[in-house]
Amino acid sequence: KEKAEEIEKIIEVNEEVDNMVYAMEIALREKMKEMELKGKLEVAKNMLNAGMDMEQISIFTEIPVKELQSLLQNLRIERNF
Repeated sequence: KEKAEEIEKIIEVNEEVDNMVYAMEIALREKMKEMELKGKLEVAKNMLNAGMDMEQISIFTEIPVKELQSLLQNLRIERNF
């Protein structure tokens, strides 16, 4: 009976570890997406400053025009504070 309880505890710990690893993987993926978007926005901002139009920038950054406009506007607001 003790061995069964010990095995059960080990299994529970393994499940907890698996859940923690899964949560960390999700957090890492989200952070990587965020960093990728920030990089694309920085490039988009530079392209806009160089005189490119939103359609071209959208094509190169693979961000839809409306989303790009909104994100760039938010970026401007954040940097003004």
